[in-house]
Amino acid sequence: FVRASGYDVIASQSLVDQGIRKKTLDEIDYPNSDEICESIKIISKNYPNIDAIIISGSGARTMAITDELKKISNKLIIAADTALFSIIAKKLNINVPIKL
Repeated sequence: FVRASGYDVIASQSLVDQGIRKKTLDEIDYPNSDEICESIKIISKNYPNIDAIIISGSGARTMAITDELKKISNKLIIAADTALFSIIAKKLNINVPIKL
């Protein structure tokens, strides 16, 4: 989707790839805020010239830490859960301050 939209994908990594988590089998365990922040720190350090960071996992809850992620990375953060709730609020004319 990202490439098809005309953007270059510089890297695609999981928390396991980054060494933040160990691989587990048959377990669903969503990342916590500390793990998400650590991931963004790693991406920002390894790829300083990128324009944006996409967090595609819908299990990664980012709404409460969006400002912190922007401060860590100094990049545009596009997160699946925040984008989803932003669109829902817009469609339902709900005026809530959702930051992308």
